Amino acid sequence: MTNTFDPRLDVGGFNLFKGEAAGIVVIDPITPNPPFVKNFVLDPSKPFDLKVSWELDGFLVPIWLSALDSSNWNVQVFAESVGPGDEKLIASISEPVGAITNPKTYDVTITVPANALAEGNPGQANVSGIYKLTACIFLNSSLGTPGYDIVGFAEGPTIKIENPV
Repeated sequence: MTNTFDPRLDVGGFNLFKGEAAGIVVIDPITPNPPFVKNFVLDPSKPFDLKVSWELDGFLVPIWLSALDSSNWNVQVFAESVGPGDEKLIASISEPVGAITNPKTYDVTITVPANALAEGNPGQANVSGIYKLTACIFLNSSLGTPGYDIVGFAEGPTIKIENPV
């Protein structure tokens, strides 16, 4: 699983700014409580939730976040078909930057609407029904060059969209 953030500033072993994305967790809509959290076969006719988490840490985090003129993170989750099928944005949410602390941890739950992804059927050549999830975590800045935007990417699990009947 690849979970990257930009910027990443480490000078002489001293952490100035680092972001870590914990990834994407699929919340089973039928049994949302542990231990049944990760169901990778989902009914296309029902909405389901995804949890995206990330953390910022380092000396410059409070200064960087307080200097930005954007007050909201833009979190988007994309689904890329494995094999033939759709590649698209399936859910997004705006999350306030909130109180400036170091480290700063975020958790958001994003609902994917019903029928957002197509089911694959054996013998159907144009849709596999299998999707790899990726989250983009973005905080826009208009502070100018060299660019003070913050962006992170979290690779999620591969899911199968399948009608249970």
